[in-house]
Amino acid sequence: LVLATNKNLNKAVSENLFREDLFYRLSIIQIEVPPLREKRRYLVISKSNNRKLLQKR
Repeated sequence: LVLATNKNLNKAVSENLFREDLFYRLSIIQIEVPPLREKRRYLVISKSNNRKLLQKR
């Protein structure tokens, strides 16, 4: 399973808003992905690459 949320589940567990047993069963590997607003440079690169790919077709 791949799960995603915009909530801080560690905090939710400590505040009893999310079940601790479920959290630890699901959180085998955690990957932090920064919001795109912090990575505008990548958006420009991606947009440029997509345009080039579409032009080739």
